[in-house]
Amino acid sequence: MAATYTPNFTVFGDMRVSYGTATIAGLTSGAFATGLDMIYGGVVAPCSSTSNVPNFQYRFNRGSASTAIGGTVMVYTCTVGDDYSVFVWGK
Repeated sequence: MAATYTPNFTVFGDMRVSYGTATIAGLTSGAFATGLDMIYGGVVAPCSSTSNVPNFQYRFNRGSASTAIGGTVMVYTCTVGDDYSVFVWGK
């Protein structure tokens, strides 16, 4: 994976929640596992980003090269060292 992410977990109703801060380690994108098996929804927001704010993009349940990987978040149009707040829910 091209990002570091240490998840915190909680439960809302019948959904598991993963939240924390992701730091991009790849040159222009980064994928990271959230600890969930499948993401149903959530938000990724820049904390300290040096590039493409607010034009960064993210995809749930996708890895690098848009490969389908449940529970993974892929962030595009970013740069090394960018930090993003992550809050996702699923199973």
